[in-house]
Amino acid sequence: MVGYVNPLGYRIHRLYEIYCTYIALFQSNYQCTLDLISSVCCDLQELEIALEDERRSGEEARNTAALLERKRIALSTELEDLRSLLEAVS
Repeated sequence: MVGYVNPLGYRIHRLYEIYCTYIALFQSNYQCTLDLISSVCCDLQELEIALEDERRSGEEARNTAALLERKRIALSTELEDLRSLLEAVS
């Protein structure tokens, strides 16, 4: 029986090789997916930090604008008072 190849054994061996190939591909794709998810998470954290910085900057700008508006109103009031005094003197 030298040279006899069992067709069922060959087919099982062939299916095993295909299975191993699919497992290797799955593991590779799984690792790539994990790496991609990790990268996206890092990018997301950076974006969240940048967004928080922008929110802080926006809040500071709004506070500064409100302060400047109060100063403008105070100066306008003072200017009107001075004009009234000037008219009263004249």
